[in-house]
Amino acid sequence: MQDNDISTQKKKRIKDLQRKSNILANGGSPHSQAEIEDLRKTMQQMQAENLQLADKCREAEKRNSNLASLYVTSFLLHSSFEYDHVMQSISEVIINLIGCECFGIYLYSTMRNSFVLATGKCLEDNPNLEEISSTDVLLGNIPSGGKMILNPSPAESDFDHPVAVIPLRAMEELIGMLIIYKILAQKQGRLESMDMDLLDLLEIHAGLAIKSSQLYSMLKNGKTNEKIPLAR
Repeated sequence: MQDNDISTQKKKRIKDLQRKSNILANGGSPHSQAEIEDLRKTMQQMQAENLQLADKCREAEKRNSNLASLYVTSFLLHSSFEYDHVMQSISEVIINLIGCECFGIYLYSTMRNSFVLATGKCLEDNPNLEEISSTDVLLGNIPSGGKMILNPSPAESDFDHPVAVIPLRAMEELIGMLIIYKILAQKQGRLESMDMDLLDLLEIHAGLAIKSSQLYSMLKNGKTNEKIPLAR
C-alpha cells in the first residue's frame, strides 16, 4: 500500500513538472524565473529519491542473493546420504560460495587421536597437513568444546596461521574439522558477513550431514560394525 502511495505521488509530481515545462516552452509566465527555480529544485529532489530507491533495490538484491546462497548450502548438505556426494557438496560450498583457494576437511580418528585429511584443495604438496594432532595449537580449544577460530588478519594467513578453523559436530560429538588456509585473491583478504553466515551454517550442518552419511553407509551394507569411509 505504501509503495502505491509513493507511486501515485510521483505520478502527480511528474504531471506537475510536465505542466511547468509546457508553460516555459510556450514563452514562460510572469513568474518564469520562479518556475525555473522550482522546477530545478523538484528535479534535484526526484533525482535524490531515485538514487535512494536504487540503493534500496541493490540492498534487496543482495539480501535475496544471500538467502539463496544459504538455501543452496542447506539443500546441498542434506540432498544425499552418500558419503562421496556429501563431501563433494561441502567442498562446492567452500569453493564456489565462500571462495576458498586452499582448504582441508579433516575427520577425527579415535585410534590416532588426531584429525585425518579426508578431502581438500591445494594440499598435495604439504604432506605434513595430512594429519593434525588433536593437541595441535592450531586447533586451540576446539577439541574441548571451543568455537570457530578466525584469523584477525586473513590476508596474512598461511599454513601455520589459517584463515579459519571450523569444528564439524554432529549434535555434541566433534567428528571433524574444516580448515581454510587461503581465500581467493579477489576477496581482498577478508571474509564478508555472508561468508561468516555460510561458515556458521557449515559448523552446524556439515558435521551432521557427514555423520548421517556414515550411518547410512553402515546400514546400507548391513554391518553396524563396519568401518565408515574415513579414518576411525
